[in-house]
Amino acid sequence: MIFQDEASFRQDSTLHKTWSRVGCQPFVPVTGQRESVKVFGCVDLHSAEFDFMIDEVFNSKTYMVFLETTLSKFFENNRRIHYIQDGASYHKDGDVWYWFRENRKWIEVYNLPSYSPEFNAVETL
Repeated sequence: MIFQDEASFRQDSTLHKTWSRVGCQPFVPVTGQRESVKVFGCVDLHSAEFDFMIDEVFNSKTYMVFLETTLSKFFENNRRIHYIQDGASYHKDGDVWYWFRENRKWIEVYNLPSYSPEFNAVETL
């Protein structure tokens, strides 16, 4: 079973959260451009093995490249992959669903509900 998600990490300066000495205005140089690093990632819940791919954009084409590398890395010994993904718009793209249909012999996809905060809850004892 493989769980997949993606994250975007901002690379530009921000004053949103910063610190300085009391009474001194912080100075943060900015470029005026919003740069970010896009990361696809997945973890095999059986082996705890992690895989990732960095790209410039999140879209169906880059996602299918990630799917191909995931399939080649985690498919072994005819063990079928159960793949869990969220509801990102490019996950629902026609080309992506075609890819899943064509590779159904090796990979079964499960989509999380579009809004499911209860899956992020942490139980306390």
